[in-house]
Amino acid sequence: MVGISIPDIKRCSLYSGCVGGEQDNRPPSTVTEVTAEVLVLGSQELRVRFSSVMYIHLTHVAICILDIIGAERTSKRTKIDPKSLQQHERGTVRIYLKTPVSLECKDFIPRLSRFVLFDHQRVVAAGCVLHFHSTSGTLTKAAK
Repeated sequence: MVGISIPDIKRCSLYSGCVGGEQDNRPPSTVTEVTAEVLVLGSQELRVRFSSVMYIHLTHVAICILDIIGAERTSKRTKIDPKSLQQHERGTVRIYLKTPVSLECKDFIPRLSRFVLFDHQRVVAAGCVLHFHSTSGTLTKAAK
């Protein structure tokens, strides 16, 4: 972290998921809603209001799918406003995170944008964050 000395940090002020960054150069954002590209890997389909657990870097968060924006089967054309995503389909979805998490966009830091969705200890889907809404309510896209 920049601008602080180690004696200033107390054990009680740090918790799991703390992320430090430069204040002047796009600090990490706390996020509660993301738009992500997902690939359905498991046999279970993804629908609106589907709840599962998102594992993103070293944390896991309960999530709910708010909207499915578009879908694309591997060899077929794109469906606009689909009702669900089946196995082997790739789509863009809007996800609500029930606990705020610090993460990044695919274009800025790809490693911090990747995640996996689990349901009943089985992998359902994998994906990456395209852009997100920070807790302040502003839409944040990848760095220009």
